[in-house]
Amino acid sequence: MKKAIQLDCPNAGYLIYIYYTLFGENFASADIALTALEISVNLGYPPSFYPYAVLLEGNDYIDDAKTYYEKSAKSGNYIAMACLGRLLINQGDKANGVNWLKKALSCDNLDEKIELEGTGWWPKSRADVQALLNKYNNSTTSSYSSSPSYSSHSASTSSSTSSSSGSSYSSASSYTPSSSYHTSSSSSSGSYSSYSSYNSYSSHRFNEAKDDFCMGLSAGYVRKEWLYNDGSSKENLDVFWEDKYTNGIQVGLRVDCQFGYGFGLNSGLFYEYYFDKSEDFVDNDITFYYRMKEHSLYLPVHFKYNLNFSRWFQIGLYGGIGLDCGLSGKYILCSPEELYSGDEMFSPGDTLDSFSMYSDEYDLKRFNASLEYGASIRIRRLQLNFTISKGLVNMSGSDEYTVKQNKVMSLTASLCF
Repeated sequence: MKKAIQLDCPNAGYLIYIYYTLFGENFASADIALTALEISVNLGYPPSFYPYAVLLEGNDYIDDAKTYYEKSAKSGNYIAMACLGRLLINQGDKANGVNWLKKALSCDNLDEKIELEGTGWWPKSRADVQALLNKYNNSTTSSYSSSPSYSSHSASTSSSTSSSSGSSYSSASSYTPSSSYHTSSSSSSGSYSSYSSYNSYSSHRFNEAKDDFCMGLSAGYVRKEWLYNDGSSKENLDVFWEDKYTNGIQVGLRVDCQFGYGFGLNSGLFYEYYFDKSEDFVDNDITFYYRMKEHSLYLPVHFKYNLNFSRWFQIGLYGGIGLDCGLSGKYILCSPEELYSGDEMFSPGDTLDSFSMYSDEYDLKRFNASLEYGASIRIRRLQLNFTISKGLVNMSGSDEYTVKQNKVMSLTASLCF
């Protein structure tokens, strides 16, 4: 078939695309199938106009889609007549839209054609076309007078060849129509990126997700602090009661799915590593300092609302709870200089002693729950999340004050798939 395309055989590209819809990647790659279809379109092969219009409409090239629906309708494709009527009505041209709907309904076996040749989105049956006509027919003055002119040979070719195409056509998630192609390079050229499971027609529903990349590998920076409150004053401190915060890194698997109309869930499971260093202090003329390291798991459960501006740009707002579980945490006593203690010599930075963080005297617990809110931006498959957490659990072992653990900032990047 590729050789036939190189010899300008008009139906070869169309057939490659149709077999691709039946057998997928086992027959041809997505970019080859799409390029082949466009070559048939450029060669003026009428059966190729309808699936090409479907691709164009599904990727928001509405005016181009209307052009090729009209070409297909005039060649005798009754489903294209219905689709053209729908587009014209949506664009405000109700009179002509109604006329094309009537022409589509003049086909006695329209249901059979829809089952064999339709995309599976619209129309699903003759009743869909009739319902749309009934909605607008009463309020529109029809100028319908004659059937469209078309080649009977083209119409019959469309019907007989397309019948093998199954009930749906695939669409590229980032398909861009090209103005022209040289047929000799059709097997490798074209301006297409790889397919996704993006539904061509999801954009026709209000604020519907335009892809279903619902998972992602995530990495980022986190910062947490402890809020001490004795009833009369509040103070934000790090783990050593010195600076304002303790630094950390976060990696894990993000789950970010949408259920419909922009509503969704932001969750996942993340590993976090925190580290800090105290200021130097002196005891009996010996200088010491502490290091802290903590390993923990983090589970967010956020309800999310997304604004789906396009298939490659999305803004989300979310809020919910976050659960933290400390796996291990230590305070490590070190010396910044060479130290001789007893029979042992310590180099600068060597561990002199270590002990667990999770004891009442240090006001730290393994488990914490937080109220969280944040925002996300997705550009193509890259999603950036910014989250703030306010601790709900009193981590203090004292009756004189309370301690809440907050994550004042969490900034992560996720590669979605």
